[in-house]
This record gives sequence, C-alpha cells and structure tokens, in this order.
Amino acid sequence: MRFDILMLIFCCFNAFFIGCFNAFLLKVLTLKGGHYD
Repeated sequence: MRFDILMLIFCCFNAFFIGCFNAFLLKVLTLKGGHYD
C-alpha cells in the first residue's frame, strides 16, 4: 500500500472522529452550562 494513500485515509478518519467528538463535547457542555446563543 502506498504511504500517501494511507495518510489520506488516516487524515480523513481523524477529521471525522475529531468533528464527532467536538460536537458531542459541545452538546454536553451546553447541557451542563445552559444554552449559549
């Protein structure tokens, strides 16, 4: 397997995972600290 393709897949997976984690964390923080406009 080529290294650049592996890195591309890894970067896409990282971006997806970080985006989901940030959305989840933001939801938890808004539920705990009240709603932010």
